Amino acid sequence: MRVLLVRPGSHHVHRLQGGLREHDRPLPSWFSESEVELGLLYIASYLERAGHEVSLLDLQLSRQTDKSYRDHLSRGSWNVVGITAGTGYIDEAQRIVELAKAEGALTVMGGHHPSALPQETLEACPEIDYIIHGEGELPMTELLDALENGRPVENIFNLGFRTHGTVRVNPARPPIVDLDDMLFPAWHLVDLKKYRPAMNNYCIRPHANVLASRGCPYSCIFCSRTGSRHSRKYYSRSAENIVEELRYLESEYGVRDIFFVDDTFTYDRDRLRRVCELLIKKKKRTYWSCYACPDEVTEESLRLMKRAGCFHIKYGFEVGTERMIKAYGKSASLQQCVEAVRLTKKAGIEVFGGFIFGYPGETVEEMRQTLRFALMLSPDVAVFQSLVPFPGSSLFTYYDKRGELLSRDWSRYLDTAHRVLPDQTLYGEHLKQFIRNAFVKFYFRPRFIVQKIRRLFIGHPVREIRNVIIGLVELLSS
Repeated sequence: MRVLLVRPGSHHVHRLQGGLREHDRPLPSWFSESEVELGLLYIASYLERAGHEVSLLDLQLSRQTDKSYRDHLSRGSWNVVGITAGTGYIDEAQRIVELAKAEGALTVMGGHHPSALPQETLEACPEIDYIIHGEGELPMTELLDALENGRPVENIFNLGFRTHGTVRVNPARPPIVDLDDMLFPAWHLVDLKKYRPAMNNYCIRPHANVLASRGCPYSCIFCSRTGSRHSRKYYSRSAENIVEELRYLESEYGVRDIFFVDDTFTYDRDRLRRVCELLIKKKKRTYWSCYACPDEVTEESLRLMKRAGCFHIKYGFEVGTERMIKAYGKSASLQQCVEAVRLTKKAGIEVFGGFIFGYPGETVEEMRQTLRFALMLSPDVAVFQSLVPFPGSSLFTYYDKRGELLSRDWSRYLDTAHRVLPDQTLYGEHLKQFIRNAFVKFYFRPRFIVQKIRRLFIGHPVREIRNVIIGLVELLSS
């Protein structure tokens, strides 16, 4: 079968860190940031192995009108169009489904949003023929095999569909446990040189993002994965398998810069050590960045990571009080966060810190304490966001069951000015203003300016200058 896999564009609404500002025009190309959509590339590998002809259309790389997109669909004569959808662009994904359906293609939707709300997503968009929730490689392959050979689809795990006028969602199969047996993503379907990774995610280009594990052992209440059946089970590729893919990317595409997109790359310390040892032995240096939890790193592991090419670690500190740590379900204490920043900087690795405001019942003074904590930690990059109960998170489930979520208008869902959680002390424009002030206080401090000047000389000057310019433009235009 001829299959087109599509990632919707996000050019209609651009937001700076959780709804600080939005506008209708796309940013200039040198501002735009986009990582490769790994989920679609993994599915493409399995479909190609099954004998299907697969193409990938990434609309985050190009702004296309409805007419040009429809022309693309009609020229391809696609049998099946598969679309990935997150909550932030579910409306755009549904528009693409409607266009694909008008051209006679069967439509399949997967991704975070339909995985969290499969029945609701099917009911909201009659042009969707099938939903795949959770891991998509095997269900998508089985679905196309059944469609091609005229077999029933009723018993395919992870599948949602309509039957006799009602919506049916099948249960999920156990996740793929041995990740080493998985195919590599279909890297040949994308031009890595066209992708511009997010600020601080890279040193050199071309750049690629790599998934080294699935699942997460933690249970943060705002994470869209916490509601998943297997969310707290952690499955990891071996160090050898990870480095084999890095060597493949280097030899075939010239990639020596990697962002590990795992929820936490440092959880398995033995695997981390082995990965670092293998990277140190490589002939050419590989630069890489990752997510980590503050209570997972040690001085020894950070030194080894630095030797292996790690230049940037993203930590989700989130809050600055012990009460809020418990409320969010975080595992690291404030002191562990302080120590993680100290040791990471000592090792010569950049520190990214994420912080969240707006938990129901969080006082203004607690929010100020979080801001003071961020100023004291002084990471190289800080992001301040409003709390969003994404579908799939335990926070979303809690309020949804109580009927206290105010809107099912997903196109506006990420805009905090149009969504209020019960018992929020600050909300809407007041919360936006607090976050805006947090950015200004953090980035216009003398201490931070001195840090940034130092990084211009000890880091990667071109990258640092670009980041400074982008940050200034975003702040001044907000």
